Amino acid sequence: MVSSIFTLLALPALALCAPATLVPRGVQAGKASFRNNCPYSVKVEAFPGSGCSSNPGATVASGSTWSDKLQDCSGGNTALKVYEDGKSKPMQFEYGISGGMLWYDMSFIDCISGSSDMSECAGTAWAMKGNDNCKAWQCNGPNCCEQGYCDPYATNMAEEPTAGCGAAEGITDSSQFGVVIDLC
Repeated sequence: MVSSIFTLLALPALALCAPATLVPRGVQAGKASFRNNCPYSVKVEAFPGSGCSSNPGATVASGSTWSDKLQDCSGGNTALKVYEDGKSKPMQFEYGISGGMLWYDMSFIDCISGSSDMSECAGTAWAMKGNDNCKAWQCNGPNCCEQGYCDPYATNMAEEPTAGCGAAEGITDSSQFGVVIDLC
């Protein structure tokens, strides 16, 4: 009886903790949107490339979205650092427009600090995507070093984990670019 009650109560709670694969949806033109699907709040801070501004950092509650203007910055892309409460090492998403192309990637470099331990990273599953027909990055746990940067040079990867999107994907007007980021 006790084991049945434990099973009834514990299994649904454990299922909430299991990493899921996220599928990014809902890209909006001119925006970088970050959606927090975690059962807890996270803090975001945006660091735009020179020549650009960004929305101020914020605490993003569970189920909420934070958005930023997607811009062509003369001095590089915007880095969005994401922190989980109680953890000091950020997960990082980078995005921007340059040369008529949308560029974006995920970086685990700061939160794994030279290891393969993802426990210091905010979230347990990550996804990032540009417009339709553009590459989607999505991962959970160990396969994240195949979808994002785990070292500055992506030395263990066959392909650099930076996505570019533009005319080849059917988008010639850079004001139509958008990127969506999902966490948890």
